[in-house]
Amino acid sequence: MQICGQRVKVSKEIAVGDCITIRQGWEEKEVTVRALSDKRAGAPIAQALYEESAASIKRREREAAIRKAAGSMARPLQRPDKHERRQLNRLRRQLDD
Repeated sequence: MQICGQRVKVSKEIAVGDCITIRQGWEEKEVTVRALSDKRAGAPIAQALYEESAASIKRREREAAIRKAAGSMARPLQRPDKHERRQLNRLRRQLDD
């Protein structure tokens, strides 16, 4: 988890206006805190307390489309070797940019 671009522990107190980067499984979201609540509440109430940036939504949709397209590819018969792993890492870094 990151707050305003700095890596923090999950116990860090947040404030209204903080920009938080959250990783959930494959997805990474950038949200801005709009309000705080004193108690735990359901998802619809919690979603009203933050707003996801338009760039974050667009990036998540693009990455989901890439994963969907890659899922239709045939699975390899064996694990990638060192050379293939490096190629995959280069490809992943290019997609992150």
